[in-house]
Amino acid sequence: AAAARAMERVRKALLSFCREQRTSGRLQDWQLSLEEMPADCSEECPICLVTLSGHVAKTQCGHYFHMTCLERNYAESGRATCPLCRQPLRRPLPVTARATSGRPIEVLDAVPERRGKCYLDRDYRFLLLGDFAKLPRMLYVMTSCQDGITSASEVMWQLETSVPVTVHLNFRSKEHVQFSGASGWLHQRGWRQSSLTGTASSGVPDGLAWGPVYSQAFGPGTVDLMGSSCSHGPYFVFVQLPKDNNR
Repeated sequence: AAAARAMERVRKALLSFCREQRTSGRLQDWQLSLEEMPADCSEECPICLVTLSGHVAKTQCGHYFHMTCLERNYAESGRATCPLCRQPLRRPLPVTARATSGRPIEVLDAVPERRGKCYLDRDYRFLLLGDFAKLPRMLYVMTSCQDGITSASEVMWQLETSVPVTVHLNFRSKEHVQFSGASGWLHQRGWRQSSLTGTASSGVPDGLAWGPVYSQAFGPGTVDLMGSSCSHGPYFVFVQLPKDNNR
């Protein structure tokens, strides 16, 4: 109980500091501490290379950063890891992901911001986030664009969840569903088209992309997500946690 109270005090302090620094407070649940640097400190922030002064963020791996720099790095890269040694900076989420291709994949603890990256390996950006911008307790699965070539008859990604979740698949266009083979497994596996407004994103070669959302509720366990046979990029995956989840 004492440890939980101490963690809550740190969380509130981080949130207050984030607000003072004009950040969105998305780092409030990360495993960070606030440290006040001495007046004669000559150490530089590894991200912006400006001398560290005042209150700064210290990671559990012992590295120091400006709080705003850490948040901007997260918004740009989508990776909740130390920029220097890649150690995790947040508490474990109740959802993890694995790509059958072995390519990088990561579950983010929040929906990307506008102009945030869609994929880990390609510079496509979210221009609009639709209803996902306002839905609570929403995670985003940042995937590799190259996984889009996975056949619709094969498992592309697997989610492991320890709590009940609702998974939303946001396709890049109606044609993405109709002509990729995805419509078959969506119907066979119990997915239903949602009334949610999906995202709009940049892309090559077709420019702006937006499409329908399909949703399904799952209990704890493994969720298989099938391929979408699309060289322009796979669908986007959003995962909504239950109301009583404390993350």
